[in-house]
Amino acid sequence: MGDDRGSDADGNNDDDGPGLAQVTTSLEGGLAALFAVDGDYGTDGPGTTTGSFSFVGFPTEGGLETTLSSTAGGVITLYLEGGMIVGRDANGGDPVLTIEIVESPADSGLYQLQTTLYEALDHGDDNNHFDSALNLLLADEGAVKLQYEVTRTDADGDSVTESAAVNLIGEATSVFSFDDDGPTLTVTAAMSETEAGQLAVNLDETVGADRGADADGNDDDASPALAQVTSAVTGGLVNLFGQLGGDYGSD
Repeated sequence: MGDDRGSDADGNNDDDGPGLAQVTTSLEGGLAALFAVDGDYGTDGPGTTTGSFSFVGFPTEGGLETTLSSTAGGVITLYLEGGMIVGRDANGGDPVLTIEIVESPADSGLYQLQTTLYEALDHGDDNNHFDSALNLLLADEGAVKLQYEVTRTDADGDSVTESAAVNLIGEATSVFSFDDDGPTLTVTAAMSETEAGQLAVNLDETVGADRGADADGNDDDASPALAQVTSAVTGGLVNLFGQLGGDYGSD
């Protein structure tokens, strides 16, 4: 959550609540723009044309296993619940993600898809710790589709209903993908005057007693070599730096 981590971050910061992230499509004309409706009312004259969207492709019972896993609960399976797609993990069936059809608050009567992520996903060891993308794919053959069902009724009350569907999630392709998260870290220098004094070392290359009237009395000529001195910073060198900042990220 928050700004992307890492030099290779892609700038996607769609982490609006609820959950870890939530994104709503912005199709001009809404989901209806994905379909073409043709035909006419016939000689009885115009009546009404209505349409509705739904997700299809789910079994009568159970769900559809995906290739994704959550970091906490294992493999994710998709279920159709109350018209909404819910991705649940293998550890107690906790909801990891949802996909639902929502009405645009700015355009009444226009609908979009809204995806919400509640748990971090396992992106694996991909040598790319930041923003690597995983597609939401089915583990087996099949397809989750968005169906548009349209009913046209003429002035005489006669009606006809037709439908069409577009693929959303399959075994090889998907319109949904999820970027990885990564940790943040800040380290700051915070050396006090006392610690600066403890860090300072002065070595005397003279072996034995110092020479000369202005000798400073430094005879740290311990072996090995001509001289050896170890700093004496209280708490060790780590105390020269402030408290570490950042976090581990959503994972």
